[in-house]
Amino acid sequence: MSPSKNAGRVVCFGDLCIDIVARTPGHQAVETDTTIEQLKIRVAGAAANCGIAAATAGANVEVVGMVGADPFGAMILERLKASGVGIRFVRQSDDQTGIVISQVRPDGERSFLSYRGANAQSYGELPGTLLTDADYLYLCGYSLQGEASAATALALKAQTPACLFDPTYLFAREFQTRHKEHVAGVHILTPNLEEAQLMTGRDSAEECAAALRDFGVAIVIVKLGGRGCYVDAGSFTQLVATEPVTGKVDTTGAGDCFCGTLLAKCLEGLDILKAAESANDAARRVVCS
Repeated sequence: MSPSKNAGRVVCFGDLCIDIVARTPGHQAVETDTTIEQLKIRVAGAAANCGIAAATAGANVEVVGMVGADPFGAMILERLKASGVGIRFVRQSDDQTGIVISQVRPDGERSFLSYRGANAQSYGELPGTLLTDADYLYLCGYSLQGEASAATALALKAQTPACLFDPTYLFAREFQTRHKEHVAGVHILTPNLEEAQLMTGRDSAEECAAALRDFGVAIVIVKLGGRGCYVDAGSFTQLVATEPVTGKVDTTGAGDCFCGTLLAKCLEGLDILKAAESANDAARRVVCS
């Protein structure tokens, strides 16, 4: 159910940033001074997370994106390189490297304060040989939040039919008024259930997936958290279950890891259901780590 691949790469375009992740004891979003139980500072952003996951799963990976000429930008480049991710298409901006401050509540749910910084700047002219027929392209909804990054994302999408698009909450909320045409021709669309519901106005994963395929998407995979994912490839549909997660969890980056692993396994030649099983397992490991 995937395009024919021979020694292809996963090419990820999207945000590169630093995550400052604060785990708090309460279930409500922080409104006043609150004690933090645990603090992590780590390389993140959809493109970085997806690229690292794909490389960990054995794929040849290139990341396309922007960082600032600052210590955080250097930290991102070092982490990507150490993970086996190609960085020759990462450019530096005069703006600061993007930063996301995340609050993680005991149930694993998160709230964010995001500064896109360099990610919102113009990437400039794309190299003519960036994508080949053997590659998969990864795009994320964050890239369509700003005019400059949206222009680059859509230019890349126009170069290949083998595109995985991962929506975001903001993209999903504005889908009916701004973004319907942007998913046409996408090979794999991977919303979570809330995003799929916002995009379609339907309730169940089955209804949402069928409605999204009507926009010109070949395969819709609705991510269902601890339940796994639901795959609608047109000729067949199936729930791909996963082991439940118990105890304290952090879902940060799990969706990006799902996408990166999925694409790596598609490049290996696995069918979409086997690839989804591997992606479920990888996302579960992120949540439990």
